[in-house]
Amino acid sequence: MTKMTKNIISEDSYFVSIKDPVESRRHILEASKKCLQSLQSYQKILLIRDEKLREMEVLRESVKELIFLNTKLGHKLPQYKSEIIGQFKREEKKSETKQEKKPVKAEPKREEHYDRTELQKLEESLNAIEEKLKTLG
Repeated sequence: MTKMTKNIISEDSYFVSIKDPVESRRHILEASKKCLQSLQSYQKILLIRDEKLREMEVLRESVKELIFLNTKLGHKLPQYKSEIIGQFKREEKKSETKQEKKPVKAEPKREEHYDRTELQKLEESLNAIEEKLKTLG
């Protein structure tokens, strides 16, 4: 080597001692892991946004088609006066009051019971996980 390259090597090489290199390496790896997890979650968010935009476009097209079909149906139906419809509504109200109202037995809501049991299961599993964490550390 020439004298000039030796000077460059000696000027550029620095040695730093690291206390507990294994622990430092572990911290760096944990930070890298968290960084990758955040990038993955960001990528999932981007995919969800794209799908949302596609679904919104499908919805927009469906609404346009529904509006078109509604106007087409409106043109096909016969013309009417709103006063006539008001008369029919009044007659319907009178006929409803004449009918006897039978008491309807309310069935117990099974969906709420299902939700409660599902919630209880989740709470139990969460408590089990917390107990395991306490025993570990």
